[in-house]
Amino acid sequence: MKKKIGYLLLNALAGWVAGVLSILALCWVWLHVFPVEERAGQGAALPTILWMIILILTPVSIIGGIIGGRLPREGGTRDKLAYAALFGFLFPLPFTCFILYYIGF
Repeated sequence: MKKKIGYLLLNALAGWVAGVLSILALCWVWLHVFPVEERAGQGAALPTILWMIILILTPVSIIGGIIGGRLPREGGTRDKLAYAALFGFLFPLPFTCFILYYIGF
């Protein structure tokens, strides 16, 4: 039982780390693809927006990691961690795009 909970937490951690990396990468690409005119003093700064997005999408990344870790029936821990990271990376991307579009950033 403890071993299953440990693997579940490891998959959730792998999904969260991959999700945070995907959010940061998408925000960096978003700022370079869609130029934003200078908004000095008009709303939150970039670090604040990044922290808000990461806090909002943390559960999505964790769920993606858990689902990805439970997906492969065969294979070892490395395969399960790879799928957990892949699903943790892919799950928050549409939500991140929606949030960035919605806030007009």
